[in-house]
Amino acid sequence: MKKTLISVSIIIISILLILTGMYVYSAKQIEISDVEIKTLKEISMTDFTFSGDILVYNGGILPVYIDSVSYNLILDDSKEQLTSGTIEGGWLSPGKTTSLSFLNKVNWVPTAEMTAQLILQDTTYATLSGTVYVTNSKLMKIKVPFEKKVDIKDYVEQFVAKNLETILQKAGE
Repeated sequence: MKKTLISVSIIIISILLILTGMYVYSAKQIEISDVEIKTLKEISMTDFTFSGDILVYNGGILPVYIDSVSYNLILDDSKEQLTSGTIEGGWLSPGKTTSLSFLNKVNWVPTAEMTAQLILQDTTYATLSGTVYVTNSKLMKIKVPFEKKVDIKDYVEQFVAKNLETILQKAGE
């Protein structure tokens, strides 16, 4: 009876260790397959709303839980942080890509000088960067950084076109 209990305990502990190892392996296989900025909408004189997706691939063998994703959008020319945010996590199925969507309001009123500079350039780059927190416990921290440079020229032109009169008024002040 005692030998059976010891044998069963060893088997259970072994299975738990194997599953833990498989989970850690899977967590370390998480990668960012793409970052997309999709829309710019609700454009007003002082802000606009943008949305996008962070595509996260689980190359592991077990489902993995993502705690959260934090991100910043920074205008490359001026190094001005346009916005930052956090996306709630969730489960990622093995061998699949999961889209984590974000929607963020950006409070931004460019100066007339910056507006002219942004319009006259062929491209207007912003960098969306951040970290996927795969696990963020005291026992183990796995973070996957990402960075994507995106041309937001079309979005800036929409913003400026919608607010051109206000921007010109501020330039005259």
